[in-house]
Amino acid sequence: MVLVKSRAGEAIPDIHVRLLKRHHVKARKRNINKFESVQDPEYFYWDAVLVYEKEAVLLRKRWQIPFSFPNDVKTCVFEEDVIKKVRKNKKRRTRNSYNKSTKKQTKN
Repeated sequence: MVLVKSRAGEAIPDIHVRLLKRHHVKARKRNINKFESVQDPEYFYWDAVLVYEKEAVLLRKRWQIPFSFPNDVKTCVFEEDVIKKVRKNKKRRTRNSYNKSTKKQTKN
């Protein structure tokens, strides 16, 4: 699961997606007309699905982006739009403090 930003602008909030399949498009040269040609750069993109229903509802209601959870949540994400990998919160393991004694105290 990763956090991604929108290519449409900064007003649209970052969303959580699960990446499914990575695609690679190689650099290629295409002709505009007889005399001009353009070099397209290579790029990577991922097939992805939205993870949280709350985010899909927000995108549909506020920005009219047609997501309906859980059926229609497929999207694609360019690799440069990935902000960070989201990790599950793990419970922190508490260590015994050196100041506290774990031994049983004996009565005199």
